[in-house]
Amino acid sequence: MTRRRLLGLVVCAVVMSGCGVGYLLRAGYAEARVLLGREPIAAMLGRSDVEPGLEARLRLVLAVRRFAADTLGLRVGDAYATFAAVDGEAPVWVVSAARRDRLEPYTWWYPIVGRLPYRGYFARAQAEAHARALEREGLDVDVRQAAAFSTLGWFADPLLSTTARVAPVPLVETVLHELFHATLFVSGEATFNESAAMFVGHQGAIAYFCAAAFRR
Repeated sequence: MTRRRLLGLVVCAVVMSGCGVGYLLRAGYAEARVLLGREPIAAMLGRSDVEPGLEARLRLVLAVRRFAADTLGLRVGDAYATFAAVDGEAPVWVVSAARRDRLEPYTWWYPIVGRLPYRGYFARAQAEAHARALEREGLDVDVRQAAAFSTLGWFADPLLSTTARVAPVPLVETVLHELFHATLFVSGEATFNESAAMFVGHQGAIAYFCAAAFRR
């Protein structure tokens, strides 16, 4: 995908949203920077400057992609066929909130995916600033790191350097989790989407490593 086309899609998403333009513009710009910095994993595996630990993770992710497509029937496409280095301790910081007198989450509306009980930021300072604003409104607020994120199949998500640092089992769970989101995502149904993705990630990882052990 060319730089012009990618940035054009980001602008279109912002214009069509009708709300939260500032937030969507910042998120779209940050996402575009990540996507434009992707490098094919296959090309990286032929380089001598790739550390052995990273090389092992890259090979693992390529194997998991094949397992996800051939065995689990997930929509893989070009997702996780590339690698992107990102700065900081986490690529995304997630803000969630709830009113103190209700057992229900505070939600935000987004184009395409509907209402969700969280808002993601690519910068920790922006997430914490939004959290403070919500606290001033009398909400209980939580800010947490996310090791990965999904564009739900709209773009070819890369393996992020932050995700590649985790141990093999959670890495496989994360990749399968995000590939499930790209395969099935029900607008406005956050509980179902996350529960189903966690189930597929966990059970899929068990199936992958059991199959790998059997092949040995």
